Amino acid sequence: MQRFLSQRIGFYSMEDKSFTLCAVIPISRMAGKLELFKSWVLEGQNYSIFFVIVHDWRDQETENELISFLSKLKSGRYAYVSSKFGSPGMARNAGIRNAVGEWITFWDSDDLPNLENVMAAIRVNGNQDEVLIGNYEKFECTNNVRTEVNLGTDWRESVSRNPGLWRMVFRRDAIGTTIFSDLLMGEDQLFLMEFHIFERQVKIHREIFYSYQTMQDHQATKNRSSLSDLIRCLKITKNHIKSLQAPNLIYYQTMFVRQSLTGLKRLKVTGKIKALQQLLIFTNEYGFTNSIRIPLCR
Repeated sequence: MQRFLSQRIGFYSMEDKSFTLCAVIPISRMAGKLELFKSWVLEGQNYSIFFVIVHDWRDQETENELISFLSKLKSGRYAYVSSKFGSPGMARNAGIRNAVGEWITFWDSDDLPNLENVMAAIRVNGNQDEVLIGNYEKFECTNNVRTEVNLGTDWRESVSRNPGLWRMVFRRDAIGTTIFSDLLMGEDQLFLMEFHIFERQVKIHREIFYSYQTMQDHQATKNRSSLSDLIRCLKITKNHIKSLQAPNLIYYQTMFVRQSLTGLKRLKVTGKIKALQQLLIFTNEYGFTNSIRIPLCR
């Protein structure tokens, strides 16, 4: 079955809605860099996973490669959407609109999810669980160094330090009307705040759910236009925190401080000054001790 879903090209290949997990994967400007993505999507054909592949169209070469690859997949196991979304968040929103199944997760095409561990965790979830969160590893591509990042005894503290949207699996009904913003950077952290992650029924798993690949030239943390959006994200996040209440306020504050420190580390001088201004305004409103109480590590 095919139906058009987007301004450019899109086909829906969905004959069975009884999938356990839906994986939403935004892709943009990845021609010639999709071998890792192809490997785990092919592996996913052996699991009850429905893939929603959302192409944020920037070049025809990426689209050609994706369509050629998708033609090799089993019928009814994926949806493909292609349009000019303009940001990862807008692409993920398109994925949410076309999702099926009980659970949903958001993966990136240049990383490596552990499908076996994720699906095993879903099988043992409780009826009240809204989110499953696992450990992850950072893999430095340039020197082949792997570092496991474990959830500590306080999962809220761990997530506030290292949010990692991609190592989370959400019950699809729990997401409700929560959507991603059009920010080029920080949109995943803002999504978690608006989802009220620290008030949800969360089940922690100590297995590795995801391998986050670092030191790649195309990543947002190395992209100047993406980094410039970080200041806008800080302003939105700061205003959002004002509407939140204790007892979990400290964890949202920590997420904001972490964002600010990312700006101080990666932005140019003018950006550093703006990030520092937002941090100083924030600490003046909430108190320096409370805002910086939890050390940040990523």
